Amino acid sequence: MERSRASGTGLAALLKSGHVPMVETLSNSVTKLDAQIEQNAKEIDLVIHEILKMVNELPNSKEHDSTEEAVEFLNSSNMLDKISCFDPDTTDVQHILKHVVSAPPTLPV
Repeated sequence: MERSRASGTGLAALLKSGHVPMVETLSNSVTKLDAQIEQNAKEIDLVIHEILKMVNELPNSKEHDSTEEAVEFLNSSNMLDKISCFDPDTTDVQHILKHVVSAPPTLPV
């Protein structure tokens, strides 16, 4: 197998082509992956704190200390069902549209 530096190609492309990447290339790839994982972990942590904050601000919600408690509260109280927007019934939509079409125009044409 041929040893190669990453000359503009990704590590996956090197591996698929049969080239054995140099240690520096592998090290750089691992460093980049570690940085991405760290960034993702920070973003996930922010989202988790936002979920906890949002649930604690809901009516009838006690102050939850953990995200697990907050999610369990959401699940057990059916809070998500109460604030969800459901698709309208097609028959109702047809009825409304027929009414709008048959109504006399209110603005001069």
